[in-house]
Amino acid sequence: TISGRIDRLEKTQDNRFKVIDYKTKHNGQTHGKSWLANDQLQLILYSLAIETGLTKFGKGSVEAAIYYFLEPLERSRGLVLKGVDEPHISESSKVELEFKEKLMSDAIVKIVDVIKNIS
Repeated sequence: TISGRIDRLEKTQDNRFKVIDYKTKHNGQTHGKSWLANDQLQLILYSLAIETGLTKFGKGSVEAAIYYFLEPLERSRGLVLKGVDEPHISESSKVELEFKEKLMSDAIVKIVDVIKNIS
């Protein structure tokens, strides 16, 4: 059995979601633009689960997936759509919807490749 637990899920007024994962320390997590290249799939998997309706929260659109670090206190790493109010993520780090959709699609391909190599 594979399982996971979303630390925090915020539902916005327009029925979109923000996925937040708390980390005690910064362990090399990067901005969402380089998650696949760095094999950082956790927030992508959580986002995919929400967007496909595989959680108890139902199906919904994810507009942000962010790491909250406790040491040092930082919230600047994540994937946030342009136009979303998330003050800790710089505007230059925010992405277009098309980028997020391609990231999700590429992640599915990568996950299937990993599954195929399980022996």
